[in-house]
Amino acid sequence: MSPTDSLSYSTARWCPAPPAAALEHLSTAAGIARWNLGLTHCHAAGPGLLTGISLFDGVQAWLQVQVDAARGLVDYAVGADPQALSPRFRASVRAGEQLGYAQGGCVVTLEAWRTADMAQPRWQQLTRTLDTEIDLVAAQLTAAPAAPAAPVEQPATRRRISSGSPWEALAGYSRAVVDGDWIFVSGTVGQDFATLVMPDSAAAQTQLALDTIARALREADANLDDVVQVRVYIPHREDVAAVSGVLKERLGAARPTNTTVCSPLALDGARVELEVTARRIRPSPPPIP
Repeated sequence: MSPTDSLSYSTARWCPAPPAAALEHLSTAAGIARWNLGLTHCHAAGPGLLTGISLFDGVQAWLQVQVDAARGLVDYAVGADPQALSPRFRASVRAGEQLGYAQGGCVVTLEAWRTADMAQPRWQQLTRTLDTEIDLVAAQLTAAPAAPAAPVEQPATRRRISSGSPWEALAGYSRAVVDGDWIFVSGTVGQDFATLVMPDSAAAQTQLALDTIARALREADANLDDVVQVRVYIPHREDVAAVSGVLKERLGAARPTNTTVCSPLALDGARVELEVTARRIRPSPPPIP
């Protein structure tokens, strides 16, 4: 039986790297993102959970990682639904001296199992991909570690504000960035980030989004009256009037510039997303006598 006809497939390489380094490369988001395991744009979505775009069908896929450090094993469960992942891949790391090789290196193995409904062309593509990925792992572990990048100096006046939204953690962004007197607030949907509940109406979602924005501005020693620009994204054109009415009520005193765009939103159920820029208005210093 050829490898592409079998129910499982494994491929291994020798790596002149310590087993602990190999295990970390195979089990952390930073490591997996470099060699993919069938995903592009792979990034952490929670403890032991990664997400990215499938190399095989271009849809979002999920990857759960479980590590048995004592045995040098990493199990990967994959699928399109993070609540229903299937154990399909395993990586193992064996110290070189255990197999009669040089001390300080290791043998890394990647293994995949074929599902009952997987067509032969897809299985062949998967086995070829696994061979490429084990070559990447070996090359990355063999290469000399890059010198750490010099820290990027940030202006002393810049600081970041978080609202605790899970989307900030997922995409690695701040709810607001304060730079001097300027405050830049990320696109904000009308969702209660503690419960992840959204009201049904566009007007209620707009109120909730503005509440989140107002809290971020207060943390930056500003308020809604300091808003100078608002960008509004609405998936349904018929909601424009309702959203605009709330904006007039809450931002009317500021009279900011406004750009409204009818566009799909990334979050299911979201009927509005607001992005604002504000500038703190500081009182003029008293004249010098």
